[in-house]
Amino acid sequence: MRADWVEVELESICTRITKGGTPTTYGFSFKKEGINFIKVESISNGVINPNYITDFISEEAHAYQIKSQLSTGDLLFSIAGTIGRTCIVNEAILPANTNQALSIIRVYEKITSAKFIKFQLDSFVSQITKNKARGGAMNNISLGDLKKLKTIIPPIPEQRAIVAKIEQLFSELDNGIANLKAAQSKLGVYRQAVLKQAFEGELTREWGGKSLGIAHTPEIEQLVFEDKIPDGWIWTNLGSVCNVSGGLTKNSKRQDLSSQYPFLRVANVYSNKLILDEIHYIGVKESELNRVLLKENDLLIVEGNGSIDQIGRVAIWRNEIKNCVHQNHLIKARPLDYIGPKYVLYFLTSKKGRDLIIQEASSTSGLHTLSLSKVSNLKIPLCPVEEQNQIVQEIEARLSVCDKLAEIIQTSLQQAEALRQSILKKAFEGRLLTSTELQACRKEPDWTPAQQLLEQIKKNAN
Repeated sequence: MRADWVEVELESICTRITKGGTPTTYGFSFKKEGINFIKVESISNGVINPNYITDFISEEAHAYQIKSQLSTGDLLFSIAGTIGRTCIVNEAILPANTNQALSIIRVYEKITSAKFIKFQLDSFVSQITKNKARGGAMNNISLGDLKKLKTIIPPIPEQRAIVAKIEQLFSELDNGIANLKAAQSKLGVYRQAVLKQAFEGELTREWGGKSLGIAHTPEIEQLVFEDKIPDGWIWTNLGSVCNVSGGLTKNSKRQDLSSQYPFLRVANVYSNKLILDEIHYIGVKESELNRVLLKENDLLIVEGNGSIDQIGRVAIWRNEIKNCVHQNHLIKARPLDYIGPKYVLYFLTSKKGRDLIIQEASSTSGLHTLSLSKVSNLKIPLCPVEEQNQIVQEIEARLSVCDKLAEIIQTSLQQAEALRQSILKKAFEGRLLTSTELQACRKEPDWTPAQQLLEQIKKNAN
């Protein structure tokens, strides 16, 4: 640290460090409109998003909670739940109040600025804070911990220059991230366009009109649905081309069974991807083992819990873990000889397939969930096995390029976030400004070593 910088505890450069409270504790209730009540969830990307303000309080409650009334320029820092979110209060959201999960920091404007401290809290100070987080149902830190945090204070002109340069670099970085995310979105559109073409017969027209090559049993014939598909294809349902079955329900009695097996859960199954870092074990009776034991090429379909994003996630089991079973919230579809697992997977992840899943999962109660019967009833277009194989090859040839680009974009996004932290690290190590920029700061009329500013504040306080 340079000689004209000082390291001080946060409370020594603030006029106030406090936190909010819960109105219901004092006998008040939340309202549908009124004074804005800011919570951690209201803060997004360093600002208070009005669209994320869901609770309001009365003027009476606001007046009662005087210590947590917000003012323009207040720095908010989350100290419970999601620790480390920061923002600076602007006039547009006032009047406003807040709860105990957010600390309110007001700085001495003669020695520093809310923006300068915010960037520090976004950098190494927030990491220190997270390290101090206490366990329990919700991580939190005390105001005492926050007040004792060490902060770096350069001369005022240098603070201004550091803030301006950070904002400039972050703006350029944000533009780059926006372009990467736009490209990422376009890849998603392209992926769905490929799948749409595939299941409309556009990728393999030469197969159109050929025989299915399977017996048209009465069960399959009666399940042919009307929808536009290529000549020679039929609509059937998943239960006609796959054996659909459920899994195990976890209970305490299973802990006493001697035969313990690896146990696949909803948390392990994502769209066309299995995450197997954490595998639990479960007791299985010999009489039920054959029903729940996974075999290579089984399709695993998430039953869902009402969340549209979770319902119908599907992945293929590749026998990654021997003798693995699955829970009841994962529905297993084992393809029969005349349909391929990848063909089913790609259809169920296409927009058409997803629409059919959501349609099947819908209920009059407004909840969305799948069941064995609903999965069995899912509509799927059926074509000859040879054409299915060709469709899968064509899809994968196109999506392999898409996947490589997606990987490059994801890596670039991760590097962008690392660069953001690198910028902040350099700023508070005194390495962000060039020697020319530092010389310009020293020529500013209000340039004074930070130690002298602190001494002036102490004298005024006395």
